[in-house]
Amino acid sequence: MRARITGLMALTLLTPAALAASPVSFGMSKSVNYRQDADGVVTPFNDYSAIFSVGAPTTDAFSDPVSIADAGAGANASVFPIAGIMVGNSVLPPSQLWYCYSPIYPDQASLDTDIPAGNYEFSFGAGVLAGGSKTITVLPSAFCPEIPELTGDTFSRLQNIKSDLASPFAGTVGGFTDATGANNSSLFIIVQSLGGGGPGVYYAESFSPSATAFTIPANAIEEGRAYFLVMYYSTSFLDPVGGIDGGTESQSFTRALFAYFNTRGSCPADLNADKQVDNDDFLLFVQDYLLLLCSEVGMTPKCPADLSNDGVVENADFVLFAQAYNDFLCP
Repeated sequence: MRARITGLMALTLLTPAALAASPVSFGMSKSVNYRQDADGVVTPFNDYSAIFSVGAPTTDAFSDPVSIADAGAGANASVFPIAGIMVGNSVLPPSQLWYCYSPIYPDQASLDTDIPAGNYEFSFGAGVLAGGSKTITVLPSAFCPEIPELTGDTFSRLQNIKSDLASPFAGTVGGFTDATGANNSSLFIIVQSLGGGGPGVYYAESFSPSATAFTIPANAIEEGRAYFLVMYYSTSFLDPVGGIDGGTESQSFTRALFAYFNTRGSCPADLNADKQVDNDDFLLFVQDYLLLLCSEVGMTPKCPADLSNDGVVENADFVLFAQAYNDFLCP
């Protein structure tokens, strides 16, 4: 899930200027993910990955096969070619979009060994648009040197954003150093719900790479939900005419930070809000536990049994529930 979330950065390959007749745009994104669990405590996931993308602002633009292959880069032959997966096909931009996902690697050296700088060839079958191929030249990896972090007491204050949702939340981040030659880099922050029954994304904003502050507007997030905040430090290189027929070519190197929080108050295991954690709450917990995924049809709105704020109701949540059940009365 984390690697595919960071793949959303490849959507920057489709810009308003590209939404002309039938442009075809191409992208490559290398990324690595981190998690923050306390002020000053950031842990790497050790999951580096790459995504190659091709898209057009035309529904049903292409058909299988869509793939990316080594065209002289010296890439690992056991990895390439990578078959494409269609991740979007609608009347709204970016209309049809295909991703070619790499394996997940434990470190940057392994990623760059299998997917080095050099030439790669996209191939795409004909749909509404003609099929064909396109060679792109992947740049040497240009990850920023900084590790993404919510700085100062931002993380701990985020954990306590329960009773003051009607006020703006001001936080600070480290900011990052842009690479020489990059022309489309940004710091991007998203707050997204982990439970169903809501809009999904509650806050999203892009900043200049050197920015060190952000503000979540008042009333932007709701009471009684679990959320994750994801922050992208993305060094990006955009060629506005590098695609086909006015399309773009974009390459990005992204460090992404995940931080989880909720707005459920001091007694989140009290699922029926009667100030105690008892058998009635246990029955409600079991119903959601059997469904597992917060996104599952039938899950209780806002997924209250996801006590660990990770999008699933599983054994880790049961351990937290059992602790509250043994205490019985809410604080």
